[in-house]
Amino acid sequence: QVLAILLSHEVVQSRVFAEVVAAALSQPIPADLVTIMTSTNFPFPNPEWYDDVAAGKLCPAQEGQQRCSDEEVATAFRAVFRILALPFSTLASKGKMELEVLEMTRRLLASMHKQSAAVRDV
Repeated sequence: QVLAILLSHEVVQSRVFAEVVAAALSQPIPADLVTIMTSTNFPFPNPEWYDDVAAGKLCPAQEGQQRCSDEEVATAFRAVFRILALPFSTLASKGKMELEVLEMTRRLLASMHKQSAAVRDV
């Protein structure tokens, strides 16, 4: 599995997003994450933010809908933001966007190849 993640301002507020990532990472062969950033002013979390998530102060679960512990949610967010995000400039020239898409394609194909090799090794 390869999970392509488009980083948006809403991502850092979504427990459901973090729970999907946690589920993908907990598979027998964990998903490979590929992150894409479309904004140069994306609000990357600071260390205190992760502590607050782990303590249940941020991204609370809806009653009866919690699939992961607060610590697992914080761990999923750490996994996402530990990866160097690929840029995608939505207001750039066509040529620049094509180059950025080419780089995304390379990273996605490399991740898919790595996942295929992991499946064969199992």
